Amino acid sequence: MRAPAPVDGDPATVRALAGTLAGQGDWLGSLGGSLRGLADPSLTTWDSAAGVAFGRRCAGVAGVVDRLSRRYAVAARALVALAESLARAQATVAAAQRAHEEAWPEFLAAGDAMALAESSDDPAVRSTAPRLRARMAEAGQRVQAAEGRASAAREEFRAADRRCASVLASLRDDGLSDSGWYDAVTTTRDVAGAVGSVADTVALLPVPPVRAGAESVAAVAGGAGLAADAALLMVWGDGSWSSLALGAAASAAGPVAGGLKTGARATNAAAQAAASTRVERRSLRIGVGRRLAVAVGAPSARAFGKAPTPVARTVRWTAPSRHPGTWPRWAAEQAELRTRAAVQNRWLDDWRAVTSTSGTSPRMLATAWGVEAGGAALDQVSSARDARAAAASDRAVEEAGRRLTLGNPPHGAEQDVARHR
Repeated sequence: MRAPAPVDGDPATVRALAGTLAGQGDWLGSLGGSLRGLADPSLTTWDSAAGVAFGRRCAGVAGVVDRLSRRYAVAARALVALAESLARAQATVAAAQRAHEEAWPEFLAAGDAMALAESSDDPAVRSTAPRLRARMAEAGQRVQAAEGRASAAREEFRAADRRCASVLASLRDDGLSDSGWYDAVTTTRDVAGAVGSVADTVALLPVPPVRAGAESVAAVAGGAGLAADAALLMVWGDGSWSSLALGAAASAAGPVAGGLKTGARATNAAAQAAASTRVERRSLRIGVGRRLAVAVGAPSARAFGKAPTPVARTVRWTAPSRHPGTWPRWAAEQAELRTRAAVQNRWLDDWRAVTSTSGTSPRMLATAWGVEAGGAALDQVSSARDARAAAASDRAVEEAGRRLTLGNPPHGAEQDVARHR
């Protein structure tokens, strides 16, 4: 029979983690007091509208920080109780192991001696059998008692572990954790952004079917990302209306530019040429309204013709020569050919098709290019703004932490009246 197995774990590590959580809880409690002081008009006076708005925001944040402080404090107390139970269980099992190691050999030796005594032919030796049986029973009782103490200690620790796990699990329901719906929406936004980035890159390839498919995927991904951002803002208040507006404008630039290009290619030159009077020709001209009807596919505009759609230019890859010295020139030539093809596909061929066809609108085509450029600029502005906001938030958190750690600011109830600009 083996001795009771030891209880694994390190109470010192658990206590150290509990101490860290308790210290962070105290720090967050101090931060919450400072935020309440900044939001309390009797303690802090602001001289600017921005300061007043900041104070109001502090009032809301203070409650969240207080709940976070309680979460850390409760988790620390639960871990301290777990560490104490683990230490008791390990000490009890270690003592039971020692008792088992002492009693088990005695139990075996007494049992062997009793068997020999009972089988002996000497009456004097047989008379010692009852005494040996009693010694064996006493050692067996000590073995069983040691095993019982170890089992009870192990069960007590498992119960403490379940209580600790229950407390830690309940902390997730304190309103600070993100809900499943929030996680689903943010995941949708992140996936849509990643898919859109890949599709935008693929759309640069000078392969018409691939480009068309990539542009469609990018449009769908952009719409999904925009819808997720709108849901996060309206339901959870995560984000800003200005960032959402910039994103919507940037996403709409592509479809709007595509519609304007379609309207710019519309023509009614054949009907104008067949007209017999100047008045008839003037009435047959396609104005902005009719061109927009063409862009949205209105039935009334289906009778119009359109400028020919240029065939996308492609550049075939050529293998470099076997002489490494010619590879830089080959790479430069390949880059030049692809750049020229991209420029022709994106601008020159469309411009030539529109300007060489009577009755089209080069001005609307130029407007479409301007909308595309504006969408790209808005996208860059939105990205740069989000990056600046994230960096400013990180700096503010670091600065607040540094001041609270080094300066040890008083709680809100102990702050003096201060003026801030």
